[in-house]
Parts: sequence; C-alpha cells; structure tokens
Amino acid sequence: MIRPTAITLTIIKSAKLKNGKHKLFFQYYAEGKRSYFSTGVELNFKDWNAAKTKVKLTSPDYLMLNTKIKMWKSRIDEILTEEPYVAFDDFKIRLNVKKKVTTLMYYFTLAIKNLEKNGKHRQSTIGNYSKVLHKCQKTWPADISIAAFHQKEMDTYYRYCISIGNQPNTINRNIKTIKTILRLAESDGVKVDSNALRYKLTNTRTTRIFLSTDEVDSLYEFYTDTKVDRYKRTLKMFLIGCYTGLRYGDIVTLTLDNVEDGTITKRMNKSGILKTVKIPVVSRAKELLSEYPFIEKVSNQKCNVYLKEIAVLLGIKKHVVFHSSRHTFATLALNQGIPVEVVSEVLGHSDIRTTQVYAKIVETTVMEQMQKFK
Repeated sequence: MIRPTAITLTIIKSAKLKNGKHKLFFQYYAEGKRSYFSTGVELNFKDWNAAKTKVKLTSPDYLMLNTKIKMWKSRIDEILTEEPYVAFDDFKIRLNVKKKVTTLMYYFTLAIKNLEKNGKHRQSTIGNYSKVLHKCQKTWPADISIAAFHQKEMDTYYRYCISIGNQPNTINRNIKTIKTILRLAESDGVKVDSNALRYKLTNTRTTRIFLSTDEVDSLYEFYTDTKVDRYKRTLKMFLIGCYTGLRYGDIVTLTLDNVEDGTITKRMNKSGILKTVKIPVVSRAKELLSEYPFIEKVSNQKCNVYLKEIAVLLGIKKHVVFHSSRHTFATLALNQGIPVEVVSEVLGHSDIRTTQVYAKIVETTVMEQMQKFK
C-alpha cells in the first residue's frame, strides 16, 4: 500500500450537466492509476478558481459551496492522518464511508439551507447568517468540531471581530447566531458545551447619531449642487430616509405601487413581524420621488463610506451612517411636536418603548440647549 501521490480538486469541462453547471471532483492518483470521486458540489464553470481550489466570490453560493469543499478536504486529511498509506482501491471505499459531520461550519450551512427552504425569512436574515459564517471561517480556517467548541472559542471569535473593527453590540448579535447554531447541533444529538451556550453577553449603550434640521438642509443643498455621481446617488437615498423614516432595505425595494396619492404604503418585516405602514410624503420627499426608478442603488456599505466623505466636506462632525437617516427622521419629527405614538406608527415600531428612546434624546437635547441661556 502506498500513499496517493496526488489528490486534487478538478472540474471536467466537457462533462456539463443539464442545468448548465459542472460537478466538482476529487482526482486522485496512486499506484500508477487515476480515478475520480464526486464531491456532490455543482457550480458554474466560470465561478471555479482552479489555482486556489475554491469557489469565486462571483457565485451567490460561494460561502456554502466553499464550506462543503472544506469539509471534503478535512475528510481526506483525516483519512491520511489515520492511515497515511492507503491502497488505491481502499481510498475510494474510505471516502464513501458515511461519517456524521459535526463541525460548526456544517451546521451553519445546514441552518442557512433551512432558512432558504422555509421561505418565511427575509433575505437580510439569511445574509446575516452568511456574514457570521464568513467571519467564523476567518476565525477557524480549518473548521472546528462542535465537541471542541468551548467557551474560550467565543472569546476567540470576539477578539477577531474587534480586530476587524466590529462594535461590541454587533459582535454580541453574532454570538447569539453562533449559539443558535450550537443549539441546532444539540437538537441533532451532538453534545454541546453548556458553558458555550451560557456565554454571557453584555450589551453596551449605543449612541443614536442624528442630524439637526440645519445639517439636513445642508445635505439637501449639497445634493442639488453636486456633480459627483456617487455622492448624488447616496444622498438621494439618505435624504429619502431622513424625510420618511424608511430603512435602507425598504428604500431600495420601493416601487411605484408603494407610492400613491402622496402616501408611501410599505409592508415591513422586522424581527419576523409583518406590519403595513403608511407614511405621508412631505414636499422634499415628493421631489426626490418624482422620477422612477426612484433611486440608483448604492450598497449600504458604500453609502456609509460616501456619507463619511460628505460629512467631512460639509464640516459635519458626526459619525454619520445610513441608518442615521432613520434616527434623524424620528428626532426631527418629535422636535416638530408630532406625538410619539404617531412617530412610532410611521417608523413601524412594534413596541412604543423603542420610539420613546428618541423622545428621551429630544428631551436631553432641549435641556442641553437651554443651558446656553445666561
């Protein structure tokens, strides 16, 4: 028996499936013989990076497919570690042996599949799971078994997220997602460390950044005057948020059917709760929504980059991100004397206590401004 001299991932270009995709194979060579073993992974040929033996980011399923590929690589490494010298015929038999996979990445992939099949979850929810999976892959490049996932691994993840600039509350939400994955594994009969499930989450008080009326006016003036396309597209979306209170996801999905007779009617889904919201369109919002399509989409991430640049140009010394537009709408509406109950309804809050946070901000701002009187 000899160790296989070559094990590589490959796509047979000529073997195209009826759905237009190609199967990914392990090609292995030993004892002067070559054979192929299907991984069960199907992908478009253009999405395969042969040099790095991984799926390119151009594939919408790159996270899930690369996770499957990693699991296969781990399986081969495991076989060769247990028995380095495997006969040619035995190697394929060993690969065919069904062994229950109990790794974190496997259950993440399973959870995402379940969310997609369910059909009741927003794409943003599935996207958040995918983002946490991506960060887990960066934290544990070789994957990690559920059995080895102890409380200290949560600390490892926390440190990685801090290193890439994530805020504590964002990381805590990520950790809740990881705990959901651990519970999924536990429900599948896998033993899970109870300390990891009891990992203590400490939320920090967040500061809601909002703009004053003068700052919103300066942004609107800049929007009408600027010739820089990326700034104009970003500010149009941001200002719609300031004048309507709509979230980024609701703005980019706004259609003609949503705007009628001076009112925006939008069905919102927040935390699994569906709610229809009616928002009166003020004059400036009408101007911004006068042409269809209403916007030329800019990603949320890019919006935040451009808003930072614009804030510097206009001397706005605040950490402005896209969601600041929603905070701005809430605080300015309350400053105009609109009752908190009305603002809560327009924002689509399911709990008025969420809106009352803005009322406290307004009250604090008033008190601070009053201190300026001598």
